[in-house]
Amino acid sequence: AASVGGWVWHHVRRSDLALQQGMGGFPDILAINPVSRKILVLELKSEHGRLGPLQREWLDAFRAVGIDARVVWPADFDRLVAQLVGDRLLSRRTR
Repeated sequence: AASVGGWVWHHVRRSDLALQQGMGGFPDILAINPVSRKILVLELKSEHGRLGPLQREWLDAFRAVGIDARVVWPADFDRLVAQLVGDRLLSRRTR
């Protein structure tokens, strides 16, 4: 959905297996839409997943500088997809 919507995005699928530098707990997805000039930072959780303290610290830090940072639960999926794709549809209508 992010690619279809024109977002530039990055996701580390298994951060526990990758070599990393910096603080742990970095969110799962960082997405930037250059047309709408929006940034989304997403921490993906399963229905019973829990947010760890370092994950919360990252989300709070992004929010402190005005970036939309949030936890995405399975119940949020349809709304998130609509947001990701909808921005692309909106930008096409206004060109």
